[in-house]
Amino acid sequence: MPDRETGWALRPGTEGLIRTENKAGVYVRINSDGLRDREHSISKPPSTLRIAVLGDSLCEATEVPLEATFWRIIERELSACVSLRRRKIEVINFGVAGFSTAQELITLRTKVWKYQPDIVLLAFTGSDVSENFRPLSGQPLAPYYVEERGRLILDDSFRALIRFEGLRNTHAVLARHLRAAQFARDLLQRWRTHPPSVQATDKLYVESSDPDWQAAWRVTEALVREIHRETREHRAQLWITTGSNDIQVQPDRKVREALAGSLGIPDLFYPERRIRSLCSSEGIPVITPAEEMARYAEHNQIYLHGFGPARGRGHWNENGHRLAGELIASRLCRDLR
Repeated sequence: MPDRETGWALRPGTEGLIRTENKAGVYVRINSDGLRDREHSISKPPSTLRIAVLGDSLCEATEVPLEATFWRIIERELSACVSLRRRKIEVINFGVAGFSTAQELITLRTKVWKYQPDIVLLAFTGSDVSENFRPLSGQPLAPYYVEERGRLILDDSFRALIRFEGLRNTHAVLARHLRAAQFARDLLQRWRTHPPSVQATDKLYVESSDPDWQAAWRVTEALVREIHRETREHRAQLWITTGSNDIQVQPDRKVREALAGSLGIPDLFYPERRIRSLCSSEGIPVITPAEEMARYAEHNQIYLHGFGPARGRGHWNENGHRLAGELIASRLCRDLR
């Protein structure tokens, strides 16, 4: 539904069957606070380690059942962690499909803090870089931050769009009740959504000389620093985990190497190295599981992304969520006390 803070949000109390990628269908329920999660009390129970997960469609994860999502797997794995055995583990998912790091920062400020998390886990994906910069994003109905003299300035001009306040709200109300409106909206969304060009996608994997990509990375890194500052102010700890793009964990090494060779680079993990470098300089714990996931996929000849005929493309499937959840939980278990 439309949202004046983040551009869009999940409608509280909505439920239904989703077959967008996983044609078998996943029944999805949105809780009373607009989260793709079970219900959580606002007040934190005693002796609880509460983790808030920020992210995009990687976290909303409507392609798999709730219990198969990586963040629910993290919760289960940490509940069995010996070093945390005296604490109840609670992971709360704030992920919304299509969100940028800017929208995640706003979500942190407007929705997360009332839950008093001990840890904020920012799930970073490669698409975040372009989505954080208006000229690359192409999304008019979202807030952006721009850098001015070393400061982040909010660009909330999306609020002034007539279709945001008028037509879009009206259509959202109709779509809530009429299947024909839902169908029309789905067709419109499919028409508007085009896969990114090979050139634009490839620029994620290299240190690009393109001024727009350089600016997008600068804004992205500034947003991460701001989220870090915000978590420190609230006496919480920021952790960052990266996801994976389907080509990065393609089981066939020759396919990965062919793309890397065409770009004149050794591998496809430049985003992970750049995020690790940022986190090292800022003192932020970071988990980058994509390289290990690629080795696992190759060794076991298993796809971690995609479903059915489209396996190998799209979002994490249950294998991807399971492996990522286990790898992230293993690191958290090792370092948390």
